[in-house]
Amino acid sequence: MTTQDLGPAELITLVFPGERADPGVAGVLAELAAGRDIRLLDLVFVIRTSGDLVRITGAREDLHDIGLGAFQVSTPKLISEHDLGPVRAWLRPGTSAAVVAYEHSWARRLARAVRDAGGMVMLGRSSGQAQVVAESAAPVWEAEA
Repeated sequence: MTTQDLGPAELITLVFPGERADPGVAGVLAELAAGRDIRLLDLVFVIRTSGDLVRITGAREDLHDIGLGAFQVSTPKLISEHDLGPVRAWLRPGTSAAVVAYEHSWARRLARAVRDAGGMVMLGRSSGQAQVVAESAAPVWEAEA
């Protein structure tokens, strides 16, 4: 895989109020990953148990026990220990988070069509082949008490 084969990639963290992924969220993630708009690049599930222990499950392991079923990951491991550090820091006991790296496949297809037509994409930023970095150490939202 070359950089041209990889569209813009992002990292998103989905936080759950228990130690498993919600089946509805897992279903939507599976639907998105099966479609043409995104490609799942990597996934790591982090659990902080009620006893304050941290358990980590990667996409190449069995995800059924945590409610995520089976996902196909097509790239080498992209989510690093550095990316997981902030998640470990703010995850509360009895909660969990899915850290998901995904590619915007639609952007890759669009850029290829523009190049094939003799044009070029003027604005855009390549994330690089293996550069997926968390931009924020804090969750975007806080759950109401």
